Amino acid sequence: MKIAVVDGLSCLAGIAAATGDVVRAARLAAAVAQHSALIASYPTVASAGFERADIEKAKATCDPEAWEQAWAAGRAMPLDQAAEYALSSD
Repeated sequence: MKIAVVDGLSCLAGIAAATGDVVRAARLAAAVAQHSALIASYPTVASAGFERADIEKAKATCDPEAWEQAWAAGRAMPLDQAAEYALSSD
């Protein structure tokens, strides 16, 4: 179940990046990075796509301080909170 949630968050991070919502992309990508590290069978962050061009492009277009704040917020989110955030309009 956790792997499915992390996979979904990964997809939504990519969508956020592709649509220019860079702060949402950062939060979701960070949540995926954090929670994928806790799942032994989940691929590493690099192979899970967080060196993907869409995430890197989003990072490049974002204010560095805003990116770091969003990344920290995403890493701090419990998995259920990250899923709620991903599905919210915030």
